[in-house]
Amino acid sequence: MKSDRAKLRRVGVLFLSAFFAYGLGTGMVAGVIEAANPVVALTFNKAQFVTGATLMFLNSAIVTSIGLFLLPILARFNRAMAWFYLAARALEAVALAFGVMGLLLLVIADSPVTQAAIITARRNNFVAYQTGMAVLGFGSLFFCAMLYRYRVVPRFLAVWGFVGYAVFLAGAVLEIAGRPYGLMLSIPGGLFELAFGIWLIAKGFDNTGAAVLPALH
Repeated sequence: MKSDRAKLRRVGVLFLSAFFAYGLGTGMVAGVIEAANPVVALTFNKAQFVTGATLMFLNSAIVTSIGLFLLPILARFNRAMAWFYLAARALEAVALAFGVMGLLLLVIADSPVTQAAIITARRNNFVAYQTGMAVLGFGSLFFCAMLYRYRVVPRFLAVWGFVGYAVFLAGAVLEIAGRPYGLMLSIPGGLFELAFGIWLIAKGFDNTGAAVLPALH
């Protein structure tokens, strides 16, 4: 349906936007608070820091929108899983936003910024990020299983997503446990999100599965 096609193009754009918004924002923020003297760097690069944090915060709105746009489409196949995916995206958004708010408090609080405050904000954002990624990884396993079962995208793409998110989930859990393997293990899932976003923009879903939906419920 034309309305679905338009929504899926938007979802594809959102997948790509989330990837670049959070990545660029994180790079801008890290360039300030991971400097040799982060207190001085934050003082002289406050605009860069705030812009980066704003992009990271924007990502929360983007990922929630992904779940909202997909909800009515996925619900035709499995309502429970559609709502579950939206919930996972919303929880991911909340976790990431919580970490970013801690970073922004460094520049909006009345008290002077200290090295200890920056270290605490960095640590809290790290935990919030990994928690959000764990939720995303877990919730997306069911999302990819839906893609595979109902054949709305090529099955190799659904399998890629499932394996990528499983590895992604493992990486987030390892990071929380103090094992620095998250970045490496995020590569398959990250590449899937790029490929999936492009696929949705170019091809969308194969809606033939919707025709058999009444027989499945």
